[in-house]
Amino acid sequence: AGGPAGPAEGPAEGPAGGPAAAAPETETPRPDRVGGAAPPSGVSSLTVVVTGAGGPLGAAVIEALRRAGHRVVAADVDRAAAGLRLGDASAVVAPASSPNFLRSVCAVGIRMGPALLVPTACDELPVLASAPYHLQRCGLATWLATPDAIGRCLDRWELARVARRAGLPVPATALGSGRGVEPPWVVRSRSVCAWPAVEVAARDEEQLGAALRRIPGAVVQAQVSGRWFVVDALMGRDHVLLAAVPRWTAGAEGGTGGREHAEEEVTFVDDEVTGQVEAAGRALLLEGPFSVRGCRDRSGRVVLTGVAPCFSDGLGLSIAAGADLVGQYLNGILRGPIRRELLRYEAGVRRPQSGIAPRRGGKPFGGP
Repeated sequence: AGGPAGPAEGPAEGPAGGPAAAAPETETPRPDRVGGAAPPSGVSSLTVVVTGAGGPLGAAVIEALRRAGHRVVAADVDRAAAGLRLGDASAVVAPASSPNFLRSVCAVGIRMGPALLVPTACDELPVLASAPYHLQRCGLATWLATPDAIGRCLDRWELARVARRAGLPVPATALGSGRGVEPPWVVRSRSVCAWPAVEVAARDEEQLGAALRRIPGAVVQAQVSGRWFVVDALMGRDHVLLAAVPRWTAGAEGGTGGREHAEEEVTFVDDEVTGQVEAAGRALLLEGPFSVRGCRDRSGRVVLTGVAPCFSDGLGLSIAAGADLVGQYLNGILRGPIRRELLRYEAGVRRPQSGIAPRRGGKPFGGP
């Protein structure tokens, strides 16, 4: 009582180089036993571990879970992250780049009992998606896309190749040069999870050369101008779109389309945008949560510029518009029925941007 528990003292001990094993008396959790709750139709409260609690997406997920009455364990790599204080309990985990990351997450599952796991930091997703057995043994149930699908999203070059083969409307893209891409260009790291994130605009060959020297192995894309949007989405295991909540990022005209230019966000309805989001999810073989960034350019054409295998930092607005994305994601983890009537949303819901700065010591995912 009186506030959340303090950070975990450290990861549980386990075999060298691998995750900690579950205690012998810990039973492998079944979907109807996670958190000691009944199946979704009778759920009153679940225990949910949220990683990346120090980022804006993690904070939005924790807020939604607490509002629904669930017990939340907020986890982050940064012991000083403010998000650790948002949950009912907290834990510090190793960075995703550390060989101890999986072990530290499993230690949280062992200590907290059977729970659902909602990861919100992009660099953690490939590791967690590759370790379903270890997570299950440690009492953690989650729902992520396959490692291959996640890898396609987090590699901008591979994403562009898959998108082109599927006929998706994406900017012309080249790897390591501007060959075949008309200027002006946007030069970005090949990996979405590269930290610090670098994005450079170039208008001539001299600027392009300087950008490529600054970002080794970069992707070069045609710069897109227009009205930018981000879509929070949920995809079924059969790759059928269950929900899509698009929002304009007003004020992001021109430039490189970064969120730092947006002054206000507002939800909207657009069947063409939703159709392209579903096509992208199917082409990438995604399931569970994902988000798409794009633009309706000055000619009125929809262009997709990025896909992420998780909800976006602006998830709070999608929830405020009425879409129960977090609640139905939990139902999906439990393999219960997805209540699509609870995923409807209202257009025209708006919110000023908060201008949250990147946190120290982690890689919060700011959208594709």
